[in-house]
Amino acid sequence: MKIGDMIEYRTGEKALILELEMLYPRHPQSPIRNLIVHWLDEPPKGAFGDKKCKVDVFGVKVISRASR
Repeated sequence: MKIGDMIEYRTGEKALILELEMLYPRHPQSPIRNLIVHWLDEPPKGAFGDKKCKVDVFGVKVISRASR
């Protein structure tokens, strides 16, 4: 997963990845813990925040890769 990828949340909402939160921020090969996303649809009912919020990486799947 990279910044700019489009994801689908487990309940069907789509979002764009804005930031990656690492499990061990100072370790170069740390796994991703959370994603900060901008919802393209309405946010899920349990989401905190308006259109920008943090989601768990295990509840999403990548549906479109950012071109780089």
